[in-house]
Amino acid sequence: GELLLPYATGVIAAMDDARHAIDELKGLERGSLRIGASTTPGMYLIPRTIAHFKQRYPKIDVHLAVKDTRQIEEGVIRNEFDFGFVGGHLAGDEVDVLPWITDEIILIVPLGHRFAGKRSVTAQELSSEKFIFREQGSATRAVVTAHLRKLRVDAEAIMEIENPESVKKAVQNGLGIAFISAFAAETDLTAKTLVAVKIRNVEIRRELKIVYRKDKHLSRAAQTFIEAARK
Repeated sequence: GELLLPYATGVIAAMDDARHAIDELKGLERGSLRIGASTTPGMYLIPRTIAHFKQRYPKIDVHLAVKDTRQIEEGVIRNEFDFGFVGGHLAGDEVDVLPWITDEIILIVPLGHRFAGKRSVTAQELSSEKFIFREQGSATRAVVTAHLRKLRVDAEAIMEIENPESVKKAVQNGLGIAFISAFAAETDLTAKTLVAVKIRNVEIRRELKIVYRKDKHLSRAAQTFIEAARK
């Protein structure tokens, strides 16, 4: 069974591609897209693109699944998704990767926190704080952990949360401080329910990416959606 599995997966992928190829004969008048997105793009970026896409191509069915980066890449490899939008590339060489947009990871604290009134803090000051982290498998978690290791910050994790909205609520309620995507925090910073704090001489940025199977035939609808997202 394990020996046959990759061959069976390849056959199913080829059949799906054949159906997409037939659909392409009718242009963008019909068809479907199965899109995977990790939490940050799936919650804050891709829904906007879907709305614009559906306005132009209302007969294309769009299915969006939001999971962490590792689960999305695994789903792309298993052909559960036509393509995926992720916060970092964690899989092997079974997928092709396209650059998408740059995301900044920022430090958020609650109102009244000792950092809230400062223009910036040092990396050393972080060591005495309690942190709320994203779950293992999250690209946000991976990039933050790597930077804290470089800064030699021994961060005390008091909680792991899968959803960035829940992370923000936990911070607002004074349970700890957290690193989060600037896209996720934008509304809260505007409403002044959270405070973003700069770390002196440190910027945490990552390239959000588009991934798809190397042997995947991207349908015309898939290519059009990806072009729309990149614009």
